[in-house]
Amino acid sequence: MLALAVVLALGAASPNQETARAVAARQVLRECGTNAVVLAAAPDANWRETESNAEAHAQLRAELGISVPDGRERILIYGIGGDLETWTHSIVLTRDKSGRWRFDAVGRSRAWIANAKPFAYPPKSGEISAVDGKRIDSILVDPCFLAEPAQLPVYGGGESPPVGATVWTVETAGTRIARRFSIIGTPKSRSGDLLAIVFGYLR
Repeated sequence: MLALAVVLALGAASPNQETARAVAARQVLRECGTNAVVLAAAPDANWRETESNAEAHAQLRAELGISVPDGRERILIYGIGGDLETWTHSIVLTRDKSGRWRFDAVGRSRAWIANAKPFAYPPKSGEISAVDGKRIDSILVDPCFLAEPAQLPVYGGGESPPVGATVWTVETAGTRIARRFSIIGTPKSRSGDLLAIVFGYLR
């Protein structure tokens, strides 16, 4: 797909390239189902790549005494939000030597009270099932996923994110095509589908 090639070739687009990236992405999204209408309505700036949170992962995990899992292929998911407290999460998916995805999740919260001590959530780790692993692999190379805005969901018409919403920054590294985006919740999108799979292992 020529339009998708343009999206990927632009990489970390400058402000002057945002319009070209958005136009190319919208051409792809028109073929991606009904929700593409909503995604394609995003302003050009929504395709601006979000900043990396790799250092935030490292800092949180260092303070919790748990290292960042290493791997040739990784998906890093960092979340921060809160209402009456601030919670932060570091979720890292790595592909093992057998080709299966594994997850490792840590997090903590701190109440909005003077001198409140942070509370660490019990860490969770394990293996992603073969079925869900194939779903993840399919999403990572899906043109619809690659063309989606880097900021989701799309708010407009006076809408705004819900109070206390957790903002997740997702980064793929070592995969066939790298991507970085921010997302709130799991809106109907391929990006939301990816998070929904991962969150299913953390309940």
